[in-house]
Amino acid sequence: MHRAECPVKQITCPGVGATGAAAARDAVRLLWLTAHAIEAGALHSAAVQTAITYVLVVQLGHSFAGVIGKLGWCRLQQGYYLYVGSARRGIGQRVARHIRHKKVRRWHIDYLTTATAATVVGALLSAERGECALQKFLRERGCQPVLPGFGASDCSSGCESHLLRLNDQHSFLADLLRSEAQDGVQTFVLGTS
Repeated sequence: MHRAECPVKQITCPGVGATGAAAARDAVRLLWLTAHAIEAGALHSAAVQTAITYVLVVQLGHSFAGVIGKLGWCRLQQGYYLYVGSARRGIGQRVARHIRHKKVRRWHIDYLTTATAATVVGALLSAERGECALQKFLRERGCQPVLPGFGASDCSSGCESHLLRLNDQHSFLADLLRSEAQDGVQTFVLGTS
């Protein structure tokens, strides 16, 4: 599927307050793929190949308590979490790996995605923003960083964590989680209110 074939939906992000040209500058275009679409091979589309950054949307069906690599013992409450990562090459393979439950634990996110409480719901892909810029974009819209150092061991921008908690009031992502594209692939433009 080519980018032009993906339906585009404008979603307004709360909490920033930019207007006019500033709002357009702050907007980010994201490609949403459900886990089902990823498993069905949507990661091989041309639109995916231009992406440099991804945001895994992980649902914890119940609280998590366990060891996460060198971070040690960690606890997370039930709910939705966003993990921001990047891959210079092979982003499709990286995202596909993240949705598998059985794998060798290599990165912090592997400890979470292999937990029985965790389900990767889907992934947002961006060709426009780097990992830290996308983390900041989400943080500025009220997503809360959790577990200091998670996924940010090599971060040179000073990010506290690349794992963020999605609170219930984030309607811009709630709409996305409820979306049902026929093929599980949609392009979203996240703007500002």
